[in-house]
Amino acid sequence: MSNIDADSDRIEKAQTELEMGDLLVAYLNQLGVEYVFGVPGGAIEPLYNALARSERQGGVRAVVARHETGAAFMADGYARNTGKLGVCCSIRLLLVNAFRREEYQLEEAANGAQAIEVCQRRMPDLILMDAVMPEMDGFDACKAIRETPHGADIPVLMITGLEDENSIVRAFSSGATDYISKPINFSVMKQRVARLIKANKAERHVKQLAYHDPLTSLPNRANLMQHLHLVVEQAAVENSKFAIMFLDLDRFKMINDTMGHDVGDLLLKAVADRIRNCVRDQDFIARLGGDEFTLVLENITGPETAAKVAEKICHSLNQPFVFMRKKMFVTTSIGISIFPDNGGDVTDLIKHADSAMFKAKEKRNDYCFYQTGMEAEIAGRLEMERELRQAIERDELVLFYQPKIDFKTGALTGAEALVRWEHPEEGVIAPNVFIPLAEESGLWSCASQLKIQFETCLCVCPTL
Repeated sequence: MSNIDADSDRIEKAQTELEMGDLLVAYLNQLGVEYVFGVPGGAIEPLYNALARSERQGGVRAVVARHETGAAFMADGYARNTGKLGVCCSIRLLLVNAFRREEYQLEEAANGAQAIEVCQRRMPDLILMDAVMPEMDGFDACKAIRETPHGADIPVLMITGLEDENSIVRAFSSGATDYISKPINFSVMKQRVARLIKANKAERHVKQLAYHDPLTSLPNRANLMQHLHLVVEQAAVENSKFAIMFLDLDRFKMINDTMGHDVGDLLLKAVADRIRNCVRDQDFIARLGGDEFTLVLENITGPETAAKVAEKICHSLNQPFVFMRKKMFVTTSIGISIFPDNGGDVTDLIKHADSAMFKAKEKRNDYCFYQTGMEAEIAGRLEMERELRQAIERDELVLFYQPKIDFKTGALTGAEALVRWEHPEEGVIAPNVFIPLAEESGLWSCASQLKIQFETCLCVCPTL
């Protein structure tokens, strides 16, 4: 290891401000730096004390500027005019050296605008920000970061030499989690940073459990409702359109019952992955529970955009799923409502998307847009489901046997069992009306009873 590298390691290990100032000056002397440009006072006062001692000994010298912008300008001009290294020393340099040995990954920004760019590329676990910076100060930068995606919950620790009450109030009103005054005690700083990161991770874990589905990691119903209220407000202000899509898997219950819940869970995860691949990164996907999913497509031009997404999802889910070397097939029915065409609030939009989904269930593997009057049709289906439950209890489902005749011999070769619903008021109801409803609602267990009746018929009719 070179002497310069050794000195660099010693600087990173320094625990007191005095040691850090002396070691940093020694390091700069090793690099051949002649001048350090900066603003004395506050947290970097020990460095300037060390620079004063160095200057008396003929070493690196300090050049004082009135503010950091001027210091950076002077350092840059010195380097360009002389071809020698000019260093602009600020609180940022000291913080980098203080945290480099703590196993943190560091991103640096010279001003508030650069800090925002760093957060837009990759949101850190914590932000240390000086209140006074060139171009954009820490207060405005903090406020802007809070408005970026995932920036609302990141702890921001404001560093300030401004001790008046107005500055402290401004720091918190701009979104700062906490603040620390200059001069900085680096031992206290390290402990506060570690505690803030730990507390933030714990809070995010709790939010993950409260607002996300544990199986698919998608947002849950509570998360969806919060998101929809914000989307409705924003769309109303911007006069834009968005779509809500309700997805319900067709015959998932049959797969779950026959293959087991473990296979059913694997299928739900695979379905969630395929849905993700069919939408944009910014589109919101939630799992409401069971086999129901919801999508929110923001900033769409019209219903045709939602139709293309629905077609893509139907096609994707219609492809076979393979688990345990077995192919499984599942389709989906999708109901769609559009803001503001089908409602101006969250309640109406959700209700209308749900109604459209029930209509799509009639065809399966299809999508349907909400239309006025669908609620009455849905209410009729719910009433029929209620009556069907009563019909099973009252033995209103009966079998009719249609004989099978061999035309060549005229012999009776068998019989076809046909189920009919003898409704006390409506008369005989055809199977194509009530059987799909019975399958969707899980009422088709009566089929086993009908089978027993049919087998009894076979026993008393030995010619069949």
